[in-house]
Amino acid sequence: MWGDNKRSYFKYINDNRQYRTIIDPFQDEDDHLMHRGGDKAEVFNSFFASVFNRPRGSQYTDLEDHDCENDQNPKIVRDLLLQLDPRKSTGPVGIHPRILKMLAVGIAKPLFMIF
Repeated sequence: MWGDNKRSYFKYINDNRQYRTIIDPFQDEDDHLMHRGGDKAEVFNSFFASVFNRPRGSQYTDLEDHDCENDQNPKIVRDLLLQLDPRKSTGPVGIHPRILKMLAVGIAKPLFMIF
């Protein structure tokens, strides 16, 4: 039907594609109905921040409870780095997990001191 004219084909597809750009109103934790885009974004942000800040069930969730002079703390950071999945993509820092995992022993103490 379209032959070698790919441009016409993709123009037809894009012209007939239906987009849904509006997110329906929804309720926040206090049962307030959110209509504005900025309000919805804030609710999503607070939800995802609460869910993804710390690993659930991890024995290392509260590093700040440990004594800062303790030599175990860099080991905890090292153990966390060694648990990274090297098949995943880079995170917000832009460093690939494979690199972090390979350098875990050397960077554990500096990372602990920074954070």
